[in-house]
Amino acid sequence: MSRGPGRPRKYAATPERIAERYAEAQRLEVERDRLAVEAERVGTVAAKVAMLAAEQQVAAAWASALRADGKIPAALKYGELAVKLSAAHAKALDQLIADRVDELHRRALRRDEAVTALESEPREHVRQDTPS
Repeated sequence: MSRGPGRPRKYAATPERIAERYAEAQRLEVERDRLAVEAERVGTVAAKVAMLAAEQQVAAAWASALRADGKIPAALKYGELAVKLSAAHAKALDQLIADRVDELHRRALRRDEAVTALESEPREHVRQDTPS
């Protein structure tokens, strides 16, 4: 049966390419697990952001591997998960940025207060050398 002009061919990944994608997904899972342990130990927003980014990468890698293997329904589920994790990562990143901006603002206020305090001190200790 002829496919006819203009009809696209069905994509078929090579077995080597499929194996590479599965291996990459498994490697990313190991990295994600390491970051999850680190995030639990440290408990900072930055660690949570890193873990969410790793989870998103794992979901995208599995979606890619499953798509290459022809398992489209499972790939779509992992793709949807990757989108959800991407949104959670963006939200956590926004929180991290807001926390850092607040900290910088507090530092600037403390420095301004210190400068003001230094400027208001009497300058008795400054030696006035007058030429004789």
